[in-house]
Amino acid sequence: MPNAHLSFRRRNVYERKVLRMLRGGMADVIRDEAEGSGAAGPGDADCREAKFERLRMISHLHGLKITDLDAPFVTADELTILRWLAESQRLIGLRSCGIQDPGLRRSLKLCADMMKDAGVVLPNQTLNLYP
Repeated sequence: MPNAHLSFRRRNVYERKVLRMLRGGMADVIRDEAEGSGAAGPGDADCREAKFERLRMISHLHGLKITDLDAPFVTADELTILRWLAESQRLIGLRSCGIQDPGLRRSLKLCADMMKDAGVVLPNQTLNLYP
């Protein structure tokens, strides 16, 4: 796979925002949202952070690698999680996840719904990552 595909800066704006949340940069994302709309409150930030922290923990238990917040590249595992989150945001739901762990599936769905409620909907092209 070409390195350009794995470059963080080459991902679209929605994928970069979700990657920052996934990597633990929730404070940056919340600050950006607050500057844009003034709607993000401290309780919202804590709840969002907890959902993504749980997703990070469960992903790690399944051997999925999530890099540091400032990493310039995206791992194959992070792209897979992005695809799963994009699928979870659709009406048909999560279809390609081979992991049967209900905790992982629920965590993906909670994060996907929270993102959707916040106006962060991953585009259809994200569904084509790592089929």
